[in-house]
Amino acid sequence: AYFEKNCARCHGPLGSFYGDDFGRHLATPTAMRAVVKEMVEGPARSTLPAAALDVQTAFHIALARHQPFVAWTSATSTTLQGEATPEATLTATNTSTPAPLTLQRDQWRWTLPLPDGLTPADIELRATLPQTTAPTTLRLRDQSYSHAPTER
Repeated sequence: AYFEKNCARCHGPLGSFYGDDFGRHLATPTAMRAVVKEMVEGPARSTLPAAALDVQTAFHIALARHQPFVAWTSATSTTLQGEATPEATLTATNTSTPAPLTLQRDQWRWTLPLPDGLTPADIELRATLPQTTAPTTLRLRDQSYSHAPTER
């Protein structure tokens, strides 16, 4: 949502103006993070805390790989909420007793009512795009967003 609000006016929805070669010269997450930080502070005239900058870097890594991005942003005792690439088909699974869960979508946002007894650690989200074969899998017990950089 941050990208669409602050960056898409110049870079296009979901970075569509970046072009097919986007990210090829940024060989590491550290290089990608530096460019994202520069764009946030320069043209976007904004600042982001380090954790939010990490999420934007992960989002850009997903764009460069032509993969869907998924993030878990909030939870209550009965509901999980997050964001995902709008065109992605998103499914949720209970990993304790493998079963699909009912997921609701509205553009970027998704909502998952938690059945009794389940916690975020029991949930796996899987996103696919029609034009790619590699799905994105997010296990909420491991992290809160996909494409997390492993080094900086």
